[in-house]
Amino acid sequence: MIQVGDTRRVAQADGRGFSKLGMEESGTPLAPILQQIERIAGGPFGVFRRSIINTIIGKGLCNFDYFSAACARYLFANGGMESDQLNTSRIDVYMASYPDGMSTKNVVHFGQMVLHKRTARFDYGADENLARYGCRIAPAYNFTNVKVPMYIWYSPHDYLVSDVDMQDYIIPTLDTDYLKLNVSLPSYNHVDFHWGLRAVTDIYEPIIEILTSERKIQG
Repeated sequence: MIQVGDTRRVAQADGRGFSKLGMEESGTPLAPILQQIERIAGGPFGVFRRSIINTIIGKGLCNFDYFSAACARYLFANGGMESDQLNTSRIDVYMASYPDGMSTKNVVHFGQMVLHKRTARFDYGADENLARYGCRIAPAYNFTNVKVPMYIWYSPHDYLVSDVDMQDYIIPTLDTDYLKLNVSLPSYNHVDFHWGLRAVTDIYEPIIEILTSERKIQG
C-alpha cells in the first residue's frame, strides 16, 4: 500500500498534464526505499558497467557461428524484436561494448516515471522534495519551454522507448509550432537506431540534410 503524503493536480504551464491520472501521489516511503536500493546495487559505480567479461565473450565466443545467434538474441533481449537489419559480421564488436554503464540513480528515476506515469524530476520523498524543489511532489518537466525545432524518430518495436511513450506522453506535451518532424519507423528495435543497416538512410542522412539546411538558413 502506498501512503499518500500530499496530492495536487499535475499540470504544465499550459494546463496539460503528463499523467493519465487525475491526481498524483507523493510523500511515499517508496522514494527513500528506491534510493537505498540505488546505494546497495551500484553506489557511485553504476550498473551494467562494461568489463573484461564483455570483451572475452564478444571477441572470444561471438566470433563463432555457433554462438553468434545467441549473442544476437542477447543484444535484442531488452530492446525489442529481433532485427532484420543487423550487420552480423560485427556482433563480436557490439558484444564487447554492450551493455554500457549507467548510474543506478538513472535506473531508479526511470522506474519512478513508469510507476507514476509522468515525466518528472527525481522523487526524493516529500520532505526532501520540499527542500529541493519547493514542493512536496517532484515537479513535472514542462516541455513547452523547449523553443527549438524538434525532429523525432521512434518505433513501435522499440521496447525501451515505445510509440505509446511518445504518442501518449511526450508528443502531446510539446509545442507543436516547433515540432517539425514526427516519424514512426516500422521494424526498428532499440539498438537499430544506431546499429541498423537502414539507419543511415532512414535517420542519419535526413539529420545531416536538416542540419545542412538550417546552417544555410542561418547564413
